[in-house]
Amino acid sequence: MACCVESFLRTYCFLIQQFFTNYVSVLNRNENLFKMKNQIALMFVILFSTLSFNAALGADKKEKPVTVKFHVSGVCGMCESTIEKAMDVRGVIHADYNLEAHQLEVTYKPSKITEDEIHKLLNEVGYDTEKSICTDEQYARTHHCCKYRELSDH
Repeated sequence: MACCVESFLRTYCFLIQQFFTNYVSVLNRNENLFKMKNQIALMFVILFSTLSFNAALGADKKEKPVTVKFHVSGVCGMCESTIEKAMDVRGVIHADYNLEAHQLEVTYKPSKITEDEIHKLLNEVGYDTEKSICTDEQYARTHHCCKYRELSDH
């Protein structure tokens, strides 16, 4: 890809050089200005082509966000709030916790954060996920109403 860009830029520089050479020639000889107008039009076409080419290259580099859904233990509105706040980090685009289903839906950019890091963030605030379990120390930091391990349905 770099080879194509380099070749394109060389051609572009050559055309600019030719334009200015002909421009000076026209001014010196008072020749037909029609030729110069065509060259100016060609320069604009090349310029816009370059901008379009660079925009197309940039569009290919944009990554698509990933959306995952997984189980997170939580029992109350405070749990929901804490879980969603834990997802307020760089790379996470959207997070929504469904308290009734105990499901967290997260949309994130894989180049900024991984799914394993998301699970670790949830463990750090005291919540177990389907892939990882928080430590007893992390669990102890949760509010007394959020002690999901003591309930029989978790």
